[in-house]
Amino acid sequence: MSQHNVDAGICFLQPKTFDERIGVARSFVEAMDFQLPLLLDTIDNATAEKYSALPDRLVLIDKSGAVAYQGAMGPHGFDPDAWLACIRKTIR
Repeated sequence: MSQHNVDAGICFLQPKTFDERIGVARSFVEAMDFQLPLLLDTIDNATAEKYSALPDRLVLIDKSGAVAYQGAMGPHGFDPDAWLACIRKTIR
């Protein structure tokens, strides 16, 4: 856990149940006034395992549940412009 998070009071134990994961997500949504739909992975991280998003990856899931965009592994593989273009195209 980073000292920055500790100093900012953003500290959560790793959730052990899906309900605990929901609680952490709700805290994030409220603290950040997050307005986009937020999808949570299962407690066994099945989605993270399936998409091999380590260390990070920009992914866009369209309304039908299909992967509309999957970028290269980040942070060096991030292409925010391509991701944004896909978002704009997808929400039309």
